[in-house]
Amino acid sequence: MPLLFFSLLAFSLKAYAQELPEVSAEDVEKQQDSIGESIENGVNQFLYKHGITPTTISYHPNGEVLISTQYFKELKEQYMLLVEDVTQDEPSVDTLSTLRPNRSKFSDDGSFIIYNEIEDKGKKGQQTYLRKYSSLGEMERKRNLKEELNLGSLYYFSMDKDGIFYYYAFFGSSSDKNGIYASLCSSEPCTGAIPIYLDTEELIYFSPLRIGRNMLLMAVQGKNDSRLNGIYFARYRDGRWRLPLKVQGLRYGYSFDFVNDNIISYKEAVTGNVIFVRLDEILKSFPEDARERRRNPLNLNQ
Repeated sequence: MPLLFFSLLAFSLKAYAQELPEVSAEDVEKQQDSIGESIENGVNQFLYKHGITPTTISYHPNGEVLISTQYFKELKEQYMLLVEDVTQDEPSVDTLSTLRPNRSKFSDDGSFIIYNEIEDKGKKGQQTYLRKYSSLGEMERKRNLKEELNLGSLYYFSMDKDGIFYYYAFFGSSSDKNGIYASLCSSEPCTGAIPIYLDTEELIYFSPLRIGRNMLLMAVQGKNDSRLNGIYFARYRDGRWRLPLKVQGLRYGYSFDFVNDNIISYKEAVTGNVIFVRLDEILKSFPEDARERRRNPLNLNQ
């Protein structure tokens, strides 16, 4: 396991926003909650108005919302849409792609866009691309992460502010390599393919999102027992990732993303609805971790 990779993983994150000494933390959180509520209402109205069932939905710090629509075999259509300001009654919408399966995501800091496409199913199959993103008209050339990592198909991914790429790699239904991995992909090429949670005989671990210092949120599906389905919390401690714990009270879903520091969005599995939940509410179930802020350094070596 490369020492350079682990050294890079240990870099501290830059501050997400400048501290405002004259404004209390409580006031800042209330303001973020208000913004989050506005985005939540805007997203739900946009999806309902246009009859969209999302596969993935992601939020840029500047306000853009990236939506990949669900593929329906009968219609043979899928779209990757960029909505400029979802809080507006008539937001500007750009179609970035019509190639499926189009699972797509902004990196946490908005500097990258990551997405899946099938360009030629007979020859290349599904590919996963990363592009440097500034705005709609300012995206750099695409990098093929599947080729850089030399892995199977990549699904339900995220990238934190350290440039660490978390993803579910699928090699085949009978493979013992399927599971959640992490790689450093902020510079080219990606380095490392560190397994975090590999699927077991009973469980499938997928849709990882870093939520705190050495903490992940993920979806878990029971292969033969739906009672195991749920949203799970996991921590890295004493040199290894610990057994994931189920977050009680949350409806099962996946495709997690930060709306802002306080609010996480995800897609509910049964209805396809977009759910919004406070990070603080999740961490309340795990008191010893509740004080750890997600912008603290990530250190996989402690």
